Amino acid sequence: MRRYVCLGLMLLASSTVSASPAPETRQFLDRTWVTYPSKLGEYTLTTERYDPANVPAGVSLGYYLPGLPEGSALTIFVFPQGRSEQAAGIKRALADITDGVLEEQKAHVYADVVIGEPAEFTVAAPSASVLDSDDEPEATPPKHLATAITDAPAPQASAAQDASADPIVQAAADSAAPTTTVGRRLLLSFTSYGVKRQSIGYAFYRNLFLITVRFTVPADGLPPAQFQAIGDKAVQTLVPAIDILNFGTCGTITIPMPDHESADDAGKAGALAMIKGLGRISTENCANSEGNTPTKVPADHARQILVYPDGFWH
Repeated sequence: MRRYVCLGLMLLASSTVSASPAPETRQFLDRTWVTYPSKLGEYTLTTERYDPANVPAGVSLGYYLPGLPEGSALTIFVFPQGRSEQAAGIKRALADITDGVLEEQKAHVYADVVIGEPAEFTVAAPSASVLDSDDEPEATPPKHLATAITDAPAPQASAAQDASADPIVQAAADSAAPTTTVGRRLLLSFTSYGVKRQSIGYAFYRNLFLITVRFTVPADGLPPAQFQAIGDKAVQTLVPAIDILNFGTCGTITIPMPDHESADDAGKAGALAMIKGLGRISTENCANSEGNTPTKVPADHARQILVYPDGFWH
């Protein structure tokens, strides 16, 4: 087991070298960087809102697209969900869209509301973030990998496990970073202030966050097929360009260090935990801290930093 633990320590230590101590990690998430385009092709950021006193609401972003009829709106909402099953995350994101529409109907802002059935909608998944560093060689692992390890009981093999399968190979395959983000697409229509409108809602769960999009235009402003094509293209362009990088104990890999196993079994357990941990961290885009050299905001991008008060995550 020792050779695997040492390998893990070397990998993880290489991502924590800095000239000054990083901020202490206190809870599952201490803070999140949400980085998004201010200008991307024909899309221009016009509004951005984040209220530090209302962290659960996250960040809302409004984009302008030339050529749309007056009264159109393209808005993206990015807000924390935490760790959950993919289906549960998408369900909550869809509920956020439909509940918002129904609340407007209850307030008599919307009338004649029609909500369609959700359909699967897929966009490209962004690569895991890599933090800048001026004190590490290029060959070291990127800093989005875990920066700490903890002890835990060794995993027990299931009696039903196929003896011919190699769990480490399977874990490596299962831990591969996703290339797509699967969400849902929902057609809506309603009347607002006397104007009939057509709208689409998009719902995603990625990197411990929910991302929802609302695209709305006057019903007589665009043919439905053209309207839907414009909305789909906007979401397929903008959503993958939003980077969500989390800092907290979610960036910790748990490595088993059993006392009463053979060296071979203990080594396999450690390697298995390392592979699964790295895969999880890549999927959740987590790190213990931003280190001594925080990544600069890229050109044509903006960033909001969500800071969670103590006790926010239970």
